[in-house]
Amino acid sequence: MRLGRSEPSVIEMLPLLPRGKALDIAAGTGRNAIVLARAGWRVVAADFSRTGMRTLNGIARHENLPISAIVADLEKTFPFRPAHST
Repeated sequence: MRLGRSEPSVIEMLPLLPRGKALDIAAGTGRNAIVLARAGWRVVAADFSRTGMRTLNGIARHENLPISAIVADLEKTFPFRPAHST
């Protein structure tokens, strides 16, 4: 499946950042999430499209990439718990 190119700024920033966790909001089919995971990041990708997240999950499984794809409409609900409360 052809996903399109990753955002150029994502590719430019990769060598400058230490590897860790990334959140890809409005991930679509995961073009940025896949690039990040291939570079050693653990990625959570969120999008309201079930088809997009299903596609991304299939690619992540096929390539054994550390991506968790979540179906979520972030205009209606935020599916993540805060790291801490104040």
